[in-house]
Amino acid sequence: MVSQPISLRIETVADQAPQALIPEPTFLPDAYRLPEGMVRRPIAAIDPRVVFIEVTNRCNLLCETCPRTYFTREPLRSLTYDEFVFIAEQFPAMRRAVLHGIGEPLLNKDLPQIIAYLKRREIEVLFNSNGTLLTPSWQEALVRSGLDEYRCSIDGAEPATYARIRGADLLHKIEQGLAGLVQTRARLAADTPRISIWCVVTKENLPELPDLVLSLIHISEPTRRTPISYAVFCL
Repeated sequence: MVSQPISLRIETVADQAPQALIPEPTFLPDAYRLPEGMVRRPIAAIDPRVVFIEVTNRCNLLCETCPRTYFTREPLRSLTYDEFVFIAEQFPAMRRAVLHGIGEPLLNKDLPQIIAYLKRREIEVLFNSNGTLLTPSWQEALVRSGLDEYRCSIDGAEPATYARIRGADLLHKIEQGLAGLVQTRARLAADTPRISIWCVVTKENLPELPDLVLSLIHISEPTRRTPISYAVFCL
């Protein structure tokens, strides 16, 4: 039996005919979407425009829904301002920076300086926070830094429910901190940061979701000009 020669051809991205491998979602912010007319390919044709950079992997809570509660795979540390800039400079096309991961961003003392650097580059900046460290000094620093959105995680409308899920009886501190942030934003005549609430829905807190929404309305009441923007419930 005579073996037939096998012809091999390496196909490059340039050889491929344009095809929409994944439909381009129209509901996402512009920074997450390809420029009009560009086709999504296995290898990106443009530099990243949305970049997640975790400013710290430290946290002050042990939440039952967080993997960090059950194992630690890396040493605990926070990025310094210089370390952050070194990373960020590698993304010249960045348009949106997301500064959270599994840690609590407010545990990084360089955070206001980091945000201000990104805003000088005209980058949209946001992060998720557990809200328990939102003291008056942090409220002032975040508003003055130019932060675009502060996302606060709240997993219960009742103190007991929140404490079971989050591992600490601190719901009252979150309510105080958010109310203070709303008032600080109004005092400084600022439109940002937008404030949004994020909740991981479980069987424990599901019955409390209507009360959680009502509590957010109450927090916004003193300065209706700058209310909490929206709430997201993750199932």
